[in-house]
Amino acid sequence: MEKQLIAESGFSKSDNMFVRFVELFMVPRLRRAVQASGIVMIVHWPVHEAYCIIRVRRHRFRVRLAGFCFWIPTSSNAHIVLITFFVYLFDPFYSPGEGPVPFTYSAEVFPLSHREVGMAWAVATNKFGVPARTHAKYQLTKVTQDYAAAAGTAGVPEKHAMADENKRYAEHV
Repeated sequence: MEKQLIAESGFSKSDNMFVRFVELFMVPRLRRAVQASGIVMIVHWPVHEAYCIIRVRRHRFRVRLAGFCFWIPTSSNAHIVLITFFVYLFDPFYSPGEGPVPFTYSAEVFPLSHREVGMAWAVATNKFGVPARTHAKYQLTKVTQDYAAAAGTAGVPEKHAMADENKRYAEHV
């Protein structure tokens, strides 16, 4: 079935992943998919930090409770009921955030014939951006602190607040 879809789509009939990767940038429909997934992943970068700091702490509790439920013997009805309960309790708090949106969109924007290579590219785009953004934020914070210290103004309390925030962020990453 997949080979027939590939033949009808005009894409390469090769199973070679390198050929499919090159097609991501050569075939117009795939090129647009790469651009769209890249934009969604780049827009996701600023949200990643706030999302991790604020929401992951709250998620940690629900996921641990679901994990502890695996210790309940499987012969008990409470085993599957409690695991299901905590998973359903996790979902409404995770889904409204920006967390799953870029990855779901990126998976759906590529045709089946190129989905694995396209998702690899999209995830690589996202994983490249988070360290780049973190480094840029660190440099910006450093410059802001230096400016406040050089000015000798009331910027010193902000300097300590930024340092505390960066320390908290570094502990969670």
